[in-house]
Amino acid sequence: MSAIIIARYRGDASRFDEFLQSRQVAFADLSRLKRSKGCISHRFLASSDELLVVDEWPTVEQYEAMWAGDQPEVLRLVTEAGLEAADPPEVSYYHSLPDPGEF
Repeated sequence: MSAIIIARYRGDASRFDEFLQSRQVAFADLSRLKRSKGCISHRFLASSDELLVVDEWPTVEQYEAMWAGDQPEVLRLVTEAGLEAADPPEVSYYHSLPDPGEF
């Protein structure tokens, strides 16, 4: 049963989208790093004033191990993107439930 992690940032989602498009190489590098540490899937979701980072990992412990080290590049990207990075994002942990109708 995998772990779903949702990190919630406050900020201008349209500005983040523009930033994401302008820094594709940096975000691709981050995705490769996360995959190498075990991340199963990753996506951004946005509303007008917040951004959700939704990751699926084999375990919560693997996710936490990824972020246990110093991550200056990630913090720099968050700050440059105009997201509120002064405080850590609100992070929620979920586990998937077996569902015969899942697709």
